[in-house]
Amino acid sequence: MPEKNIIEKLRNDALSIYRGAVEKMIPHRAIWENLKIEGDLILFGKKGTPTCIEINYKKLRKIFIFGIGKAGYVMAGSALDSLKEIKEMIAGGLVITKDGHAGEKDLHPLIVKEASHPVPDERSLESTGEIIDILRNAGEDDLVLFLISGGGSALYESLYPGMTIDDLKMITNTLLKCGADIEEINTIRKHISMVKGGKTAELAYPARVVSLILSDVLGSPLESIASGPTVADTGTFEDVMKIIEKYKIKDEIPQLIYDFILRGVSGDILETIKAGNPCLAKSSSVVIGDNIAMTRQAKIIAEKLGYNTMILTNWIRGEARHIGDFFTSIARHVESGDDFPVSAPCCVIASGEPVVTIRGKGKGGRCQEAAISFTASSGELSRSLFLAAGSDGTDGPTDAAGGIGSNLALLFRPPHDLGRGWSPDQPGNGMKSELRSPSCRNEQKDLDIHEYLDNNNSYEYLKLTGDLIITGPTGTNVNDLFVLMVG
Repeated sequence: MPEKNIIEKLRNDALSIYRGAVEKMIPHRAIWENLKIEGDLILFGKKGTPTCIEINYKKLRKIFIFGIGKAGYVMAGSALDSLKEIKEMIAGGLVITKDGHAGEKDLHPLIVKEASHPVPDERSLESTGEIIDILRNAGEDDLVLFLISGGGSALYESLYPGMTIDDLKMITNTLLKCGADIEEINTIRKHISMVKGGKTAELAYPARVVSLILSDVLGSPLESIASGPTVADTGTFEDVMKIIEKYKIKDEIPQLIYDFILRGVSGDILETIKAGNPCLAKSSSVVIGDNIAMTRQAKIIAEKLGYNTMILTNWIRGEARHIGDFFTSIARHVESGDDFPVSAPCCVIASGEPVVTIRGKGKGGRCQEAAISFTASSGELSRSLFLAAGSDGTDGPTDAAGGIGSNLALLFRPPHDLGRGWSPDQPGNGMKSELRSPSCRNEQKDLDIHEYLDNNNSYEYLKLTGDLIITGPTGTNVNDLFVLMVG
């Protein structure tokens, strides 16, 4: 039987850890630390580090700024602040971010557009077309600043002639459902796109291109973040074909796109941009934030709250439902009294990006599925709780960031309110976690959690038990955070 008072304290502390860790990753600070003006120089990256890039702005004609991804709006606003001393040099630009992720503040002279994610729509193509038009007019003495964050692959897209938005939606849905990881998904995306896989650097050439990147991909491989629009790509059409064969999705790919890939394999279609291409000599990138920084901040907060804390890994991947099972095994280990490698009260932190292979017709996301899988396998656990939530405030095609799992899922409790809510214009002011209370205690006990799991219907289960975490857009995106608490 769960110890209700202990679980409630763990819940409040887990939410505080999540909130503080995510707020630390709001890109305002990262942009200010990695984009500065000193004398006649623009510094990209932290001064004195090997990755720092210095450009004399007095030798530039114009500066163009583009933001793509869920954090694009916040990053662009911060970049304008950092460059305010030379604002007259900023000739324009455009930001494409996810629906609901733009604030009300005017980012003049930049244009802000929203589009659909994770499945792109016509707005993605239209806005990307506007960026392409500007890039093609950039000259050798111009600077193109790209602000890249997770979600850019869906939001920033231009297709080859003959391909349609319906084709793109079909292949995107197929890839999202088949269980492929983000590197595999983006390998395919890059090879059917006119702007991914280094092709944006080619479009901008001979202008100077600098990309500041907020990473949402494990290990921060530049070619995978937003499908690497400004960097060299190592993938090939042969790799694309291997992925299609691995997941047996040939019949679920539009015929026109499949034929295009076959032509690429035979050498009739040019590959993505490879190392050594002249355009890459004028394109540089700096990673300004990632999931490692997020888990470090979570650890600091947990220790201040009095927990014995460890960061387990920043490489969580695989099926989401297996992640929940795995964390229940750690909880059992700690509750049994074994104090290696950490003893109760403890907090075990991890981050990463699992996947969900869609088998049912329910509603949910990878974090929500991980949370209810913890509950489903928690068995005799009495003082353990598991939080799984996305740093961007979005988990799958839902309005939830994630959820909480524990044996207390079937018991009544009041809703939890963590503050005023996120604002893209003033991120970091706190967030509201809408943990809805069940309306009928007896109805809770009749829920078959395994039925919800099998139908990929984690959202509805967590909604009924009051365990959804709803924050709204956070303004950042650096993978998912997993927090196991044992009292």
